[in-house]
Amino acid sequence: MTQYTYTVFDGPTSSASSKTTPKIGSQVLAENRGSEAEGVRRLTDMCSHDRSCIIDTRCFVGPVSDEENPAAHGGITETDECVICGARRAANVNGRHVELGPWGPSRAQREAEERSRREAEERARRARLERALRAVAELAPEPVTVRSRDGRVLRLELEADGRVRATGSPHREVDVRAALRVVPEFLSAARAARAAYRAAIQGDTK
Repeated sequence: MTQYTYTVFDGPTSSASSKTTPKIGSQVLAENRGSEAEGVRRLTDMCSHDRSCIIDTRCFVGPVSDEENPAAHGGITETDECVICGARRAANVNGRHVELGPWGPSRAQREAEERSRREAEERARRARLERALRAVAELAPEPVTVRSRDGRVLRLELEADGRVRATGSPHREVDVRAALRVVPEFLSAARAARAAYRAAIQGDTK
């Protein structure tokens, strides 16, 4: 394990003495004042990857290193994982010939990057939803009330997502469609609002 030197102070005015001890991951993360991703990147850079295990073996998939070893091609490709930090690398093995690829991010790095990706996706989803709701609010027509010949009354209005909601007398879907046909302006505005909502949700701002 890599050794690091730190300074121990007995008091504010005492002389300092040096002492060597291995630092653990929590100490490194505590010292790091940057982002979580930067802290775990430092942990990976400090790991020597002295201990690893094979977690996957498959047929040869191609070169895994910029410094190719053609003699190692044509056999199998293994995936090695560091048992300390969880970093992974690919290795081509053909008999006694080996071609080692570079170590990738550590397990902590991968988890931090995945959290960052999910958070970014969630922020983007919320932003699209907010744009969609604003679009519907801007285009939504005023509610209308339609009365049928047999005396039934339906109130038509738009929900937040641009869908038409009908309330009032007991009705079926066919009744709502019939009611919408007698208010073409409302129907046209409702379709425009629904289309704007879908476009915003899908990220199409054209």
